Order: sequence, then C-alpha cells, then structure tokens
Amino acid sequence: ALNLDIMLLGSGSIRRAELGPIVLREDMLEAHPFEDEVYSIMVTGAQLQKMLQHILRKEAFEEGSHTEFYQFSKGLAVEYDAEKYLITRVEYEGRSVEKEKIYTVGIEGYHLLNIKRFLNVTAEEIALNGEPKVVSTDTRDILEEYFRNKEYVKADKRKRLIFV
Repeated sequence: ALNLDIMLLGSGSIRRAELGPIVLREDMLEAHPFEDEVYSIMVTGAQLQKMLQHILRKEAFEEGSHTEFYQFSKGLAVEYDAEKYLITRVEYEGRSVEKEKIYTVGIEGYHLLNIKRFLNVTAEEIALNGEPKVVSTDTRDILEEYFRNKEYVKADKRKRLIFV
C-alpha cells in the first residue's frame, strides 16, 4: 500500500504477541498504540546491509543491553552467523541485495529522527539518495485499513531472519 520495497518496523512498537482469530479495532490499537508517521527512505544495498548489521550487532544479544530491533517485512531474508555476529547473506525477493541498487525502505518517524543511533547511517547519507518522504501520517491507519479490507489473513511462515 505504501509503495515500499522493505518495511523495518520497530519491535518496540508491537505490544501484543498475537492477534486474532478475530481482530477488533481495540485489539489492533493495543497491539500497536503509537501514532507515528511512516517515511520512505531510499538506501543503497550497501547501506541496507550496514543498517542490518548494526541491528544484529553483538550488543543486541547481550542480556541487559538495550538496542532497537526491527521486524522485517516479507521479501527480505537475512542469514546471520550468531557465533561471529555477522550477516552472511541478504536477499530481497529471492535475489541477493545489490550494493549499488536503490531500495525504498519504510521506517517510522521516531526511527528516522534517531537513524544514526538506531541504524548506523546518517540522515545526510540517506538524503544523498533522495529526501525522505512521508508515505503515511499514522501507522495505525495503515494497519486498520489492511485489516478492514482482509477477510482472512494467514501468517507468512517464510523465514526472514535465519540464524546459522
């Protein structure tokens, strides 16, 4: 709906383990209570890999540390070596991410404001590919529209983050 290749949704934005089988509006608002914009940013494949490596750095797995973690949208597959704390493969729609190719990535406004700390790229680096654009003024509106227009939603069981 937002014309994005990839969505990185902050895991802290999700406040319920599951929804359903019938999703009421109040359930959806409890699961995602934050009213925030969604921005489309344009990143190169190299920048995307740098962002993903930062999300999956050693600190993210240390007990007691606080880092931002993200849910990856379908189409993105990341293979990760948990012993070495290194990404070994990144694919988008079944193909290796190309370092020079531009991908449109959706992130919430809060995460854009903190992009250097949360994703290890600067706003200036990202702006070289094109200025960030607001594609939705409220993440909850997108979710509400999605659930309103779907009679039955089945979870996508494909692995998006694979530990090796």
